[in-house]
Amino acid sequence: MNTRKSIAKGIYGVLTPLLFYSAKHEPNTCLLSAIRSFYSARVKGLTEELSSRSTQAERSAAALADLRSDFDVYRGLEEARVSSTVAHAMNVEKARSEELAARLAQAEADVLAQSEAARLAQGELRIKEQELQSAGAEMELAFIARDQAVEDAKEARKAEAAAKLEAHTLQRRLDRSHEVNRHIFLDHKILMGAQVEASRKHYADLAGINSLLVDLSQRQAELRLAALKDRLADAEKLKIRYQKQVDVLSAESYRSGWENREFENHAKVVTPDQFDNQKGVERDHYSIKHYMQQLEDEIKIIYPSDVLEILAAE
Repeated sequence: MNTRKSIAKGIYGVLTPLLFYSAKHEPNTCLLSAIRSFYSARVKGLTEELSSRSTQAERSAAALADLRSDFDVYRGLEEARVSSTVAHAMNVEKARSEELAARLAQAEADVLAQSEAARLAQGELRIKEQELQSAGAEMELAFIARDQAVEDAKEARKAEAAAKLEAHTLQRRLDRSHEVNRHIFLDHKILMGAQVEASRKHYADLAGINSLLVDLSQRQAELRLAALKDRLADAEKLKIRYQKQVDVLSAESYRSGWENREFENHAKVVTPDQFDNQKGVERDHYSIKHYMQQLEDEIKIIYPSDVLEILAAE
């Protein structure tokens, strides 16, 4: 029915402007006849199409009735199946509700455990917060220490730069001093070589002079030895003479002492001549003793002990 209404509306929509156009333009009859023939053919085609669609609509209605009967049968079967499915689903849901109740109890226990754990975690969190605060304070102190270390490092770098500059200056001065020392060393080396050569020549001259001095000393020693032998002979003669005088004076004094003794334990009486003779002997004794000591000292100074032993043996 809806298809027919739409076709009728289409035909009416086509014919209405044609009729309006024909009423307005009556003189063009040829054109109007052509348009009418065209639209009559068009209307005929639309009518045939309308009849075919009506037939198709009747067939569709019959098919729809068959489908409705089949749907009713299917609906009955589906309701039976759904009822059995619902019973099974209810059983399943009951078991599931029991399982959910058990799970709920388990979940409540878990929640209690989790709340306890959360309480402990809150305590640990407070401890962690306190540790964090202390760590923050330590970090602040560390930052302060780091800033101080940075400042110290800057000062150290400045000191290091100054030390490097001073070391560079000292190195340059040291290089210059090394160069000066090298020249001084070379000059000193040349001077030492000249001194060594001069010393060698001087030592050669000294060796010649020493050999001459040794020869002269040997000759002088021989001469002095001969003179000392003569003086020793004279000293021996003086010693013998002095001993004779001492013996004579001792005998005279002994004799005069006995002559002048008037009684025992009386003091000895000496004449003036005897006193003068005694003093002369003492002076001679002192002179000879001094002369002999001087000779011995000269001999000890000039000659060593081994030479004196050789001379004594001769």
